[in-house]
Amino acid sequence: MEFQIPRFSYDTELQLEKGNSEYQISQKMLNVSSQIKSDILNRLGEDIYQYKAYPEDAHFCIVAEALVKRHPCLKEPGSFNGCYGWKQRLKYKMGNYRTQLKLQGCPELSVNSLKSKATTDAFPAKKVKRPKRAEANFYPSFPVGETLESLEKERLKLLSEVGIRNNERVIADKMARRFAIRRQEVVNQEPSIKVFQDRWPALFQQNEINAEFQRLMTVSLEPKFMAQLDVYTSQLMRVVCAKGGATHQKTADIMAAFDQNENIHLWRECVLKTLIVYLGEDPDDLIKEYLVSNMHVGTSCQRDTETFSDTRFLCCNNHNS
Repeated sequence: MEFQIPRFSYDTELQLEKGNSEYQISQKMLNVSSQIKSDILNRLGEDIYQYKAYPEDAHFCIVAEALVKRHPCLKEPGSFNGCYGWKQRLKYKMGNYRTQLKLQGCPELSVNSLKSKATTDAFPAKKVKRPKRAEANFYPSFPVGETLESLEKERLKLLSEVGIRNNERVIADKMARRFAIRRQEVVNQEPSIKVFQDRWPALFQQNEINAEFQRLMTVSLEPKFMAQLDVYTSQLMRVVCAKGGATHQKTADIMAAFDQNENIHLWRECVLKTLIVYLGEDPDDLIKEYLVSNMHVGTSCQRDTETFSDTRFLCCNNHNS
């Protein structure tokens, strides 16, 4: 992906336009003043931060190469790629820019300050907390007017809401408003799953797992997963079919069901099961199948009985069914 070079200040753009014209005619490089250099680095630093707070060396290379490609008059004679100096300047600029934001209280950067680390980890380069790939809301700020104490009180109130029936909408609203404290707890304390489940039991429900993924990644979990599963179904099945021995025997019935049906949901079920077997796991440890019949559906006014035949459901073994 090519980095889009932003527009700089008006006077800088005028100088660059003039320099690019001269470069096309005589290959003459622009004599970059400190003012122009500062303007370029400041603008690029702000744009880089929008993508990543802690860019890697390869990212700086991409930006520097895009800069001299857009403005060839900025190429550096003697540099092996014409932009090595710009890459180094961008590194220093990003370090200074992060320091400025940290002093202004930017949560994503303050979490890596020495005073925020444990005594044993109080080194600048040790245990730097950075967003993983695609984490759009890695370390959100608290809502306006909220503090750690007020959000903790709300968390305790939320525990009582979990046991109330038909309370999904209230829980969803409160979980959304408590996302910031939950994320900061994960990043700062790195709790075990058991401890985190005790503190946030509502999060371990299917709807809330999807909602939390949406908040963190800004992508819908199930539709994205199923869409990608459909894209790679044929390739995955070819890989499984090529496997011999015990794996081939265990997946024979699943593959037969896959070939005999055209239902997209059954196809997905078969693909997931074959992958579990292919990886040497037991499908029963992850997926439970059961037949539902004579399900009673009650309302406040009437009670009807509906019969479901040959209805198959998939659920996690640890999910409360």
